[in-house]
Amino acid sequence: MMGDLAACLELTEALLSEFHKEQPRDTLIQNVHRLLDRRGALLAAMKPPFSAEAQLLGRKIMDLDKQLKPLMQETLSGIRSDIQQAAKKKTSMKQYINPYQSLQLNDGRFYDRKR
Repeated sequence: MMGDLAACLELTEALLSEFHKEQPRDTLIQNVHRLLDRRGALLAAMKPPFSAEAQLLGRKIMDLDKQLKPLMQETLSGIRSDIQQAAKKKTSMKQYINPYQSLQLNDGRFYDRKR
């Protein structure tokens, strides 16, 4: 029990340290995903009742989680903004290639279909 909590605390600290490293975002996401999977497996295996020492370690983990959540939200919002920028770039490129595509010209011409 205590070993699982100690390992969970170490994984949480490793997660925090990943956000403070200078690395590409893809590498950060892969490392965070790997660490979260390992930590999730440990958390799923824990069952109450917890001793006083285990509760103390749990509080430390929760405090580190409070520091971790804003960092993860910041990364997520960065990914979302990049996706939105890519979508805008895609539509503006289409408009640049064919600027009259969105216009419906109704200038009063009549086409004779009987020919």
